[in-house]
Amino acid sequence: MVALAAVAWGLTQETVLDEEVRVGPGKIRTLDLGLEANGRVVCEHHVVEGASGVRVVLLKKAEAEKWVKGEAHRTLAGTGFAHDGSFTHRVAAEDEYRLVLDNRMEGRSAALVRLRVTVVTGEGAGPAKGPDRARGQTAVWASVALFLLICGGAGWKLRKAWVERAHVDFSA
Repeated sequence: MVALAAVAWGLTQETVLDEEVRVGPGKIRTLDLGLEANGRVVCEHHVVEGASGVRVVLLKKAEAEKWVKGEAHRTLAGTGFAHDGSFTHRVAAEDEYRLVLDNRMEGRSAALVRLRVTVVTGEGAGPAKGPDRARGQTAVWASVALFLLICGGAGWKLRKAWVERAHVDFSA
């Protein structure tokens, strides 16, 4: 689906990582991302084997090293602990990034995770334009006029039925 959207908007995409990664029980696994251009990282994961969910987090390399040491760190994007998940985040080529696969939530067993990371680059078609004000007002007034026309027609039919009912003798 990402590929179709990328092509439709004149963007290019490169698959950086598409493989199965094993994460030990109660452990984390780090993977360096070598990015050569500015773009948007699209990361998708699916747990193939394992009873618990896995979290995938994108960090700058220095922040990932802080995490491994147990220090305070800042994540850029990530998923919750789940069997399936995805995220997207804009990145710059001059920075170094690392993915962390976290199997510590319920990590009673090892997890085999199908991981796919794609980088979408290029300029989009530009920001979306808002609606034309004149067309919007025309649509609103046409809708109001149609509503009043329908109400008038229904009122006319009700009035006609009321007059006819008044002349009918129900005593027979």
